[in-house]
Amino acid sequence: MMTLSLGASAGLTEIGALDRVSVEEFQAASLEGLRSRYRGPDSIPQGSVVTFLLRCVPRTYTVDLLVADIEEVVPSQAFDFVHLPRDRRRTGNITLAHINFVDCETAMRAFFALSGRRWCLAPTAQPCSVVPAHVQGLHANLAH
Repeated sequence: MMTLSLGASAGLTEIGALDRVSVEEFQAASLEGLRSRYRGPDSIPQGSVVTFLLRCVPRTYTVDLLVADIEEVVPSQAFDFVHLPRDRRRTGNITLAHINFVDCETAMRAFFALSGRRWCLAPTAQPCSVVPAHVQGLHANLAH
């Protein structure tokens, strides 16, 4: 399932385990500044990562809800692929999603924004966990 979405939301949000900052401040911050302030639960990825696996996605999330939640901290033009597999035996998803970003810098900004962040559109005890996906890149994900 691929989703391309339009429009991003602004406002205040928790940036990983960083202090609350506006989306605009987050986008303007340097990667080194974000790295030095990061206190999130996930290890900072090394190398050229553009595709992440998001863990602990609320089961009730659809692709549209997932994209809306991500757009709270990451502009929609920053990613070009979202895959949220559905659980065939249960109602809902399997709590994992793949998201591909347009470049490595954008992916790292998204990592800092999403790692450890509480989901906004559904109550859940588990924050978002972000790890590099095994399959990297838009074309590789579409072929997979």
